[in-house]
Amino acid sequence: MPNISEAYHRHANHYLNVLRDLDNRFKQGGELERASLDLLQIEWENISQGQDWAQNHIAHGEDIARLTSNLATAGVYLFEIYLHPIEYTQWLKAALNAAQNLGNQLLECNHLLSLGNTYANMGMPQKAIACYLDTLSLSQELEFDAVMKVAYGNLGDAYIELGEMEQALFYLKESQQFLGLEDGKRFDENILASFGVYYATIGDPHQALTYYKQAFMLATEINNVHGKGAILGNIGLAYADLGDFENAKSSLEQALITAKQMGDKRFEGQILGNIGVVFSDTGNYEEALSCHFQALQISREINDRRAEGQDLGNIGTTYRYLGENRTAIEYHLRALMISREIGNQREEGRDLNNIGNACYDLGKTNLALVFYKASLRLLLATKDLRGVAYTSWSLGLIYAENNDFERAIPLLQNCVDYEHKIKHPQAEEDALFLDELKASLSG
Repeated sequence: MPNISEAYHRHANHYLNVLRDLDNRFKQGGELERASLDLLQIEWENISQGQDWAQNHIAHGEDIARLTSNLATAGVYLFEIYLHPIEYTQWLKAALNAAQNLGNQLLECNHLLSLGNTYANMGMPQKAIACYLDTLSLSQELEFDAVMKVAYGNLGDAYIELGEMEQALFYLKESQQFLGLEDGKRFDENILASFGVYYATIGDPHQALTYYKQAFMLATEINNVHGKGAILGNIGLAYADLGDFENAKSSLEQALITAKQMGDKRFEGQILGNIGVVFSDTGNYEEALSCHFQALQISREINDRRAEGQDLGNIGTTYRYLGENRTAIEYHLRALMISREIGNQREEGRDLNNIGNACYDLGKTNLALVFYKASLRLLLATKDLRGVAYTSWSLGLIYAENNDFERAIPLLQNCVDYEHKIKHPQAEEDALFLDELKASLSG
């Protein structure tokens, strides 16, 4: 008869196999995606208990260290939807420790990659990049192409998030060498979608839409239901950027249906927020608020503090559009508190910028200056080039209004240079404004 330790070990091994089987079913797509998530919920307590026991007994032998490592990777597709990023980070740190103790660099590569993904999901692109660069270096050394290609693509995504578009394009282009390989259609889908996000970010929604549609065709071909929903969400935003709000709303509503069918509350909240943005763009502010408040309810329900802060920020911005700037400031301050609580300085910088916008609209120019300056410091520190550019523009306009052109012009020029660099459609209009300002001074 096994002793207690052996019984726990057998229990954890059994549920490792259960988890691996469910993840494999999920990857087959279609109705199996939702069925796998439903079964995961039923088995979750036992899987979680097995992982908890294993990570607390890593030092008791190689078998348990290997078990700890395997549990973190066996459900990697399911965990993207089901497991909170903070919790998954703890699993992955334990798994990384186990892999290093085992001297297994292939496992170490996989865990570093997944750890980068969790940091990206928590809005920490710099931490994600550090993990991805370590992954890339190790995978190149080991000639581990299966991980190397994903690291290239994920680095592209993370640099997009920071607004470092040259770096983003470099890594996305590096990932292209792996496109079209056998059994690589899910990877191809992800890279095409990433190129779509790149072009959407630099202000080229037509090109973004081309890539999204190619990615959607691949997702359909491999029956990736969740992937199709995510791409539909991006397609909706691209249509909104083109001013085609009917197709934007239709695509986002289809994405919302997918999120609900999958039971993916985090994705559902994200799509509701995007629908809210489309409503704001069309001047339907009450409908926008309804969507943002629904998204806020979900983020609180699933304890996603980063999403909660973003939802509060969206609500604040919508109230600002309604001219209710004091209410807007209240919501932006709540968002700011969350950003500081979770240590997300990039979001904190954006929150401070939003407060500055509302103060400016209230005519409190000096107070707006304080918030814009604080915002700019954080956005520079976190290398958020896009945020730096647009906060610089707001700050420069205030200095220009106060005839402080020595400070105004370099700040405005910073924004124009960034817009030219990423070929943003607003670049020429803003450059013309700046040129006219300079001409008026020289005249």
